[in-house]
Amino acid sequence: QLSGYHLLPDRHRWCASENVIRPNQQAEKNRITLVLHMSADYLSEDIVEQFHNWSGPISLSIVLNDRTQFVCAERFMRSLIARHSFNNVQVHFLYQVRTLATTVSLFIH
Repeated sequence: QLSGYHLLPDRHRWCASENVIRPNQQAEKNRITLVLHMSADYLSEDIVEQFHNWSGPISLSIVLNDRTQFVCAERFMRSLIARHSFNNVQVHFLYQVRTLATTVSLFIH
């Protein structure tokens, strides 16, 4: 099982931060996992409807605009999961690694 931060093999240098939030309960091996992905732009309480409609394990990947959204998105998801007592949700973040060189090149083009 992978955990932690991984640079994805991509020319745009994407980073995957896996298992930012882990489920509180172990999933049964014969359960089907609901896999969701969304942009941080759509992160809201509305995701609760999807969670309520699934009793099995849930894996949610959130694509962040950049690393600066990490803390806010993590706090929001931890609060939402705690308020609604979801024990089956696992959260991952994806974001593009921006270096000074890539930032400068964006302005040059």
